[in-house]
Amino acid sequence: MPPVDDRPETGDARGYGNGDVQTRAADACSWAVEAEMGDDARVDRIDGTEANNGGWYVTGTASRLGGEVRSFGCSYQGGRVVDVNFG
Repeated sequence: MPPVDDRPETGDARGYGNGDVQTRAADACSWAVEAEMGDDARVDRIDGTEANNGGWYVTGTASRLGGEVRSFGCSYQGGRVVDVNFG
């Protein structure tokens, strides 16, 4: 029988499916933004995650290796990205 980890939870490590929909929205939008911009794109930061029309609106900036930097807004509803806009 494998050993049982009976240490008390510290609250530091949480599973992805823990109900933090804002984190899931930010992650999904980051992946969508990177896919829209191309293989060398990376999200540099998430500036905000706000409740919007029954879902979430995520804002931030992303860049490409060539130096292009773009701001973005992303709508997340029903567990999926429904729109990505670049400013």
